[in-house]
Amino acid sequence: MAGLTEIDKVVLDGSLLRKHDVPGPRYTSYPPAPHFHANFSQEQVAEAFARTNVAGMPELSFYVHIPFCPKRCLFCGCTTEIGQPGSLVIQYFAALEKEMERTLPLLDATRPVTQVHFGGGTPNGVPFRFLREILDRLRGRFTFAPHAEIAIECDPNLLTLPKLAELREMGFNRISYGLQDFDRDVLDAVDRDFPKIAPDELIRASRELGFSGINLDLIYGLPLQTPDSFRQTLEQTIAARPDRIATFSYAHVPWIKDHQKVLEPKGLPSPEAKVEMALSILSMLQAAGYVAIGMDHYARPDDELAQALSHGQLHRNFQGYCSRRTTGQVVAFGASGISQLEESYLQNIKESRDWIHAVEKGEWAIEKAYFLTPRERLRRRVINGIMCDGHLDLDTLEAELGQNLSEAEPAILTGWESLSDLEADALCRREGRKLVLTGLGRLLVRVVAMRFDPMLASGQGRYSRTV
Repeated sequence: MAGLTEIDKVVLDGSLLRKHDVPGPRYTSYPPAPHFHANFSQEQVAEAFARTNVAGMPELSFYVHIPFCPKRCLFCGCTTEIGQPGSLVIQYFAALEKEMERTLPLLDATRPVTQVHFGGGTPNGVPFRFLREILDRLRGRFTFAPHAEIAIECDPNLLTLPKLAELREMGFNRISYGLQDFDRDVLDAVDRDFPKIAPDELIRASRELGFSGINLDLIYGLPLQTPDSFRQTLEQTIAARPDRIATFSYAHVPWIKDHQKVLEPKGLPSPEAKVEMALSILSMLQAAGYVAIGMDHYARPDDELAQALSHGQLHRNFQGYCSRRTTGQVVAFGASGISQLEESYLQNIKESRDWIHAVEKGEWAIEKAYFLTPRERLRRRVINGIMCDGHLDLDTLEAELGQNLSEAEPAILTGWESLSDLEADALCRREGRKLVLTGLGRLLVRVVAMRFDPMLASGQGRYSRTV
């Protein structure tokens, strides 16, 4: 995305960010996960996987959830198992094998694998032989595309240089480090350890081993963070020179994650302080040469994410922003994993023991699903275009559909007609029948995307704030 325009510089003083700091979906899926339901049959699940062979992108993307963590970070919103004995880990990976044995035969083996992503939890906190076995099982059935992305999320505190080299030898070629902050007082407040290897050294070693798209995760809005302290973290991040930087707004959702209540007495930053941090992220990272990707990612201009953005090939799923070249329909394994298919979403049972029990009984270990209508798929296409590309062209959309939007999905036109106030606040502009987001609008892209989501009117689901 280009740098700020003059109008963006005028309005980017924080007042509009505060005005539009409202609860809203992150749109890692559409419809968002709170709309998933339990009204489905086991037969529908098998049919949904089989349908991916004929509907949607032929490329396959696999997500494997590893829920185990040595301890709980207090900001965490993920599905985790804390400090569990080795017997549960062994049982979990045995169930993973059974789940894969049931699912993989439904997928056409000639389809190329373009992405495998290990998330958690802490994937690098389990014995590496389990990760190797999963990759070997996938390679034994499918052909990996030459450009396939094999990615892993890592707690940098648990890595040594020999372990990093072992991950690369297994075939991992992209790595993401959950640093969160350089300030040790902040990390202590959320019970997160600082890496044993300095982040700049870890990134340099990763690059020398052949990893690309090396990512550093930061979170703003944590206890004890101030605008000044976070600017120092940004300076240190820039100096470490990762290929990508993900800057997540801390999602305080104690109604979902009860342990987050512990953070409230420690002093969460005010909404005004969070806005100032968000402004620093945008100004400092762009000044350092990073390209803004969507609402919370930044990449060096030569990184694949930045290239995907410039060529209209950016994509978004539950793993974040990615390139269409290295993703496909997502088939998920493990507790809480969500398969993101062309026509449906299938969400695995969240609790590991319940998930294991269902798998061992020979059932589909899925607790919620959603089967999209053609209109919902069209809305998803529009919202993804806004979230990824920052624009919407109604004429182009209608030409590709071969029909008017008033017939295909009137809700899109309703959303279009509701944009006047966002246009007045310089979040977007309409040029004929084309919508273009400004730099400020890209920061608040969720706010713009929400106008095209009639499901919000149902009031179903509680969401984190947009800033």
